Amino acid sequence: MNTLNQGLVIHQNTETQDFSIELEFGKIKILSAPAPIDDRVNQDACGARLFNNMLLLCLADGMGGHKKGEEAAHIVMDELIFNWKPNEVPNLEKVLDRIENAHNQIKDLKSRSGSTAVVAIVEYDKVRFINVGDSTGYIFSSQKNLKFKTIEQSPTGFAVEAGILEEEEAMIHEESHYLLNSLGFDPLRIELSNTLELSSKDLILLASDGLTSNILQEDFAELLTQRADSTPLQSISTKAREKMLKDGHPDDLSLILFYQ
Repeated sequence: MNTLNQGLVIHQNTETQDFSIELEFGKIKILSAPAPIDDRVNQDACGARLFNNMLLLCLADGMGGHKKGEEAAHIVMDELIFNWKPNEVPNLEKVLDRIENAHNQIKDLKSRSGSTAVVAIVEYDKVRFINVGDSTGYIFSSQKNLKFKTIEQSPTGFAVEAGILEEEEAMIHEESHYLLNSLGFDPLRIELSNTLELSSKDLILLASDGLTSNILQEDFAELLTQRADSTPLQSISTKAREKMLKDGHPDDLSLILFYQ
């Protein structure tokens, strides 16, 4: 198994996988679960890599059918987690170049596949988010308050951001599964946040839409910030799976949590 300095990834799993790592400047928890569908292979991929004192977190949600979606998400992980030269330290420009490389490689598959991508670049008490598609990045305070959220690049995501739809309405909207932006399809639009300051006990969360399609933000923030719960991602995954099996949207679910 690779170390965090070499890059750690969960992908193409048929059962829920998770791991937790403690660093000098924080803790990482990652969980990825395939949709509760018979013989499902996870098309999400999520990973982390440590470069000196910089942490790169990346989550991708592959689309385009079974093998096609897997391959698209795999390309994202290769570009952003694995294919760095020894002693190479990413900067913002290099990460953006890698995202464009992944976009072009997915296009070259000529299979109509695609992938979302959400990236967090963490350096001590600062973070910057990059996103394409409807996978999301968040900062929550330890008191469950939302401090930052990337915008989901979908009709319902923009409608919620504009106040046209409530979050509950977006979850059941007929266009909830549509995307307006994806790696592998032109024109590509990469959204970039400002550099954001992290306060003590802030939580960074990256999530695929298996979360936002099934659990309200208020509810998963509650689970995320329960300090007595040492396995918050498992608690969220269990709640999402219950919703999927009842009356929700069965989908792969991936979560990356970082906190200090």
